[in-house]
Amino acid sequence: MPGGAPACLAFHQGQLWVGLNINATTDAAGKIVRCFPEIDSAWTVDVSNLSGGPVSMRAFQGSLYVGTKSSVAPAEKIYKRSPTAYTYSAVFTGVGAGGNASVSHLVEYSNALYAAQYHATAPTIHIKKSTDGTTWSTDRDVDATDGGVA
Repeated sequence: MPGGAPACLAFHQGQLWVGLNINATTDAAGKIVRCFPEIDSAWTVDVSNLSGGPVSMRAFQGSLYVGTKSSVAPAEKIYKRSPTAYTYSAVFTGVGAGGNASVSHLVEYSNALYAAQYHATAPTIHIKKSTDGTTWSTDRDVDATDGGVA
């Protein structure tokens, strides 16, 4: 695996995608590689400069989504990979820098994409939801609803 420990996997467009945890102490270090299993003899680097390290991936409505973690980057984020331009753009940005933060556990259920957002300093623990992959709402405010567990 080129540069980093595997942190998450997804199968999308016939390829295996792997988010690599590089343990960088600077921003723009998130890396994703891909290959066609049983065909490719080498991995292709798809992106190597995401803000934060990938911790979750999921194919949804024809696009690949990546949730990131960060303690130094501007914020925890969800990225969407354009199926035509092959670029990544942030479709959700969390509460900002200042502590350990992540958007993890991307799960599809009943035509919606869900994610767990955590930020230690804010504090924030939310279940985020999107039906279009672009607009995100708080489906459950866990820290407020469930006894202030943040």
